[in-house]
Amino acid sequence: MKKQDKIILIGIILIVIIPIIINYYSLRKKLSLIKDVEEIVNIVKKLDLPETTEEIVINNGYTLNNKEYEVKGHGQIFLDKDYSIFLSRNGMCALKLAYDEKVMFQNEECPTYRLENGVLKKIDK
Repeated sequence: MKKQDKIILIGIILIVIIPIIINYYSLRKKLSLIKDVEEIVNIVKKLDLPETTEEIVINNGYTLNNKEYEVKGHGQIFLDKDYSIFLSRNGMCALKLAYDEKVMFQNEECPTYRLENGVLKKIDK
């Protein structure tokens, strides 16, 4: 095989392999974020959930029932009988909405809500 053919072959291999590596690391970040929300869901499921809504802020960690938990990212947990969880990290969002057991994912920051007089209000950024 000629030297020029080897260079072309190496170039083709790099063109194919580099996107695969990039996608792999991107997928790992997404799966890690979703896994973190699933862990929060499992912790919340074990609680005796209140009838009224309580807001817990996530800022690289959160406190629940006087116990501190670490988690990368920021977001919110809204505790009530139909709880919601929002966790943003690296410009991505994993969320579990009320009335739905699935953890969803989006390629943008989570929406921001605030609790005002017991009602969730969306905050525009």
